[in-house]
This record gives sequence, C-alpha cells and structure tokens, in this order.
Amino acid sequence: MPSSTFFNLPDQKRESLIEIAIDEFSSHDYDSASISRIVHRAEIAKGSFYQYFQDKKDLYLYLVGLIGTTKSSFLQEIYPAEPEMKFFDYLLWLFEAGVRFDLKYPALSKLGYRIFYGDFPFQDEAMEEAKEASSRFFRELVIKGMAQGDIDPDLDSDLVVFVIDIIARNFGDYVPVKLGLKPEKIAREGIAALDIEATRKIFKELVDVLQFGLINSKSESVQLEG
Repeated sequence: MPSSTFFNLPDQKRESLIEIAIDEFSSHDYDSASISRIVHRAEIAKGSFYQYFQDKKDLYLYLVGLIGTTKSSFLQEIYPAEPEMKFFDYLLWLFEAGVRFDLKYPALSKLGYRIFYGDFPFQDEAMEEAKEASSRFFRELVIKGMAQGDIDPDLDSDLVVFVIDIIARNFGDYVPVKLGLKPEKIAREGIAALDIEATRKIFKELVDVLQFGLINSKSESVQLEG
C-alpha cells in the first residue's frame, strides 16, 4: 500500500508516476520491469520512490487494485440506460463494456492481460482480491436476477453464484485455446491479440448455455410431439 507521502504528492506528479509505472509493467514481465527506468522517466530520485512504496511488489499490487477501481468507475459511467436490464442481457452488456474499457485504457488493460495470462512470483496473491470482488459482484447480480424473475428463485443462490463465478473466472483460460492463441501472446499484446468478433461469439454462446442450459430444444420438441 502506498504511503501517505505518495498520496500527498501534487496530483500531476502522482498521476505521471502511475502512468509511467503502468507503461513499464504493461510492456515488460514483472521480473524485467525496472524501478530504475520508472524513476528515470518520472525524473525523481530512487530514494524518493521508496518513500512512496515499500518495493516493486508494493507498487505492482497497487496497480493491480487500480485496474479494478478504474474499471468499476468506468462501468458506472457507461451504465446502460435501462435500469432494469434483464440478467442475461446484462451479462452480454458486461462483455461489450469490457471491450470498451480495453480500448479506452489500453495500457491499463494490457497490464490486466499480463496479470491474467502472464507469469510472475505472486500471481495467486494478486488475483485473490479480484476473485473475492468477483464473487461479491455476481452474488448481488444473481440476487437481483432472482428478484426480477430472470433466474429461478427456487434455485440455491449460493450454487448459482458458484457456477457463474467459476465460469466467469475461468473463461479467460478457455478463450485462447478456442482461438488457437498462446497465453503468452495475449500477455504481450493484450486485446490486440484477440479476434473481437470471434470472442464476442464465444461469450454469446456462454451466456446461452447459462440461460438455456444443455437441453437439446429440438429433441425436446420432438418428444413432445411424439
């Protein structure tokens, strides 16, 4: 966690340092990212940096948290006009919003892809907070979906949250395999490595599975007719 000294910096100086740090970590693996390069570009003494952050890990974890807070603010800014959007329509909207976020904040987005697809010493620690936030978010969404009648209210809400949360958090592992991409390529290039239309189609099919289940509707209709 940054020190109070960091937060007491003039806004422009603080924002410049963070922008440079984001660029450094989004362009390099964690091990090869350099505090020396960051302070050189920011035109501050290395000793000053250690008055703001304990070490490179402290800075990195701060940036990880910044991705979440920035994305949360972004989603609130572009929240759909329909306040009572149906649950499954909202899931599709979230995907589109995620793409828009990636395009608006390319460096921060690329850092996020590095965190998810890259390899660094404390990945589990960095992802833990994101996992907890994901579970909280989907719990609120599921409860609202049940209240709206979009999700069967007789279902166990804990189980529904578990299923959706597990799928959502592991969706990123499935996409590269489906698109024939190596995770390392996505870590390097971010959203530029993805075929957006193909990814959108995969996400739509995922939402369809959640919404309609695995029953073969054609087979079911034949049985009914018989």
